[in-house]
Parts: sequence; structure tokens; C-alpha cells
Amino acid sequence: MQDQPLLLQPMHPEQSIEVACSHRRLVWNENELRRAIDAVRNHLGKSMPDGMLSIALLTGPQLSRIHGQFLDDPSPTDVITFPGDQNENFAGEICVSVSRAWSACRKHRTSFSDELTLYIVHGCLHLAGFDDHSDQDIAAMRKGEQSTMEHLRLKGLIPHFSMKDAPDRS
Repeated sequence: MQDQPLLLQPMHPEQSIEVACSHRRLVWNENELRRAIDAVRNHLGKSMPDGMLSIALLTGPQLSRIHGQFLDDPSPTDVITFPGDQNENFAGEICVSVSRAWSACRKHRTSFSDELTLYIVHGCLHLAGFDDHSDQDIAAMRKGEQSTMEHLRLKGLIPHFSMKDAPDRS
């Protein structure tokens, strides 16, 4: 069995959030992201595991390498979630492709902020026990995504994301 792909080691046993961003063009506000994740955790309640949550904002090639290394599939993907260890007070790690979110929002003419937030919400739902392997699982995941995104919108907590040197699609 391979070691867990932790980009960040758990530092705080409480409900903390550690964020790493290796995408050089991404512009974001860490406090906004933390408030959004706190709201997601509150919205999901007890189904969301306790402990430190790691969020990795990555380039497409970085996430593809992780996809290949840990899931034996080097193809591009938008989100990979690794479960944590409750004995270590570690909720898990959510790795998202900033590049895929940017491409998707341009293709579908949607908000980059909404798209990238959706990827993070999707990862949180995986940690909360949602899956997306069967049609029934996918339907439940989509319902959970819609509910959680609406919760964030109603509270005005969708974090603002943009790309340097690109038209704003927030």
C-alpha cells in the first residue's frame, strides 16, 4: 500500500484548514476560502469528518501526475480526494485542478469562482461519504453540490478566484 499523498502534514488537531497553491496565475484570498470551507463544514454537519482539512490548488499536469500515481490513471481530472485519518485528527485532502476549472468556465461561459468552488465542494462531499460511481450516487452527489453551492451563495461566501493576465470570469 502506498503512503497517503499528503502535500501538507497535519499541523493542528482542531477543525483547521491548510491550503497550498502551486498555480502561479491563481489570484485568491485565503480568508475568503477559509470562510467558505467553514460554511461547507457547517452545512454538511456531522457527515464531514473532524480534523485538519488540506486543500491543494494545483495545475492540470500536477493533478494528472497524482491521478496516475495514486489511482493508476494519468488522464486529466478536476478533483481528487484522499480520506483522512480520524486517529490523527486529519479530515483528508482535496486536490483540485485550477487549470481544469479555468477551461471549464471558459467553455461553458460560467463563473471561474463558482467552478473552482464547486470542485472544492465536490471534494468535501466525498469526505462526507458521497460517491460518484453509480447513477444513483451521481444523482445524490449533484444534489449535494447544488444544495451546498446554494448555501454558499445565499450567505455570500463564494470565494473570489481569478487568473493573472486573464479576463475576469468571477
